[in-house]
Amino acid sequence: EGTVARLLKEENLGQLKSILTYHAFDGSVSAGDALNAQAAKTLNGQSVSFSIEKGRLKANKATIVTTDIACDNGTIHVIDAVLLPPDIDSDAEVSSTESEPDPRKMIEAAIKRGVPVFNKGQHGSCAAIYERCLEGLAENERLESGVRAGLRKVLDRSRSSHRDWDRAWIFRHALDGVYHDLMARR
Repeated sequence: EGTVARLLKEENLGQLKSILTYHAFDGSVSAGDALNAQAAKTLNGQSVSFSIEKGRLKANKATIVTTDIACDNGTIHVIDAVLLPPDIDSDAEVSSTESEPDPRKMIEAAIKRGVPVFNKGQHGSCAAIYERCLEGLAENERLESGVRAGLRKVLDRSRSSHRDWDRAWIFRHALDGVYHDLMARR
């Protein structure tokens, strides 16, 4: 029986609620504000700590792979593992077993979020979503060093473009190229 199935049982719904509310904060919190505060109280009443480790933004031990996705009801930050409140037994842990997120899933998630934003005419927001993904990929050790270096060059070159539409397409082209290479190696 898997962790999700176990948590969905009637007797474990309190634990599930505790885990879910441990992922939410009152109001809208940017990544910069969270890092400056170093900790924030979640909706379940317990705190999550924020830090930088090896150049990566962390929420407790989870890596924040995408930050500051603006939504109508707040701000979303994508993490690579489930955060467990201190009062939850570690045997209920659902965290990622690998230290680096799957690059294909990162790209798929960025495109899934970015396309509707771009199509609404919010080209700058779309470019920001793609840029954050590329920044994460450029540091992701599951990609070859040459690929990571190429992504850093794309990010550097994009700074010369001041049009959001152009930047979104530059980033999308880079994401598509990496994704195609990853799928070809499968």
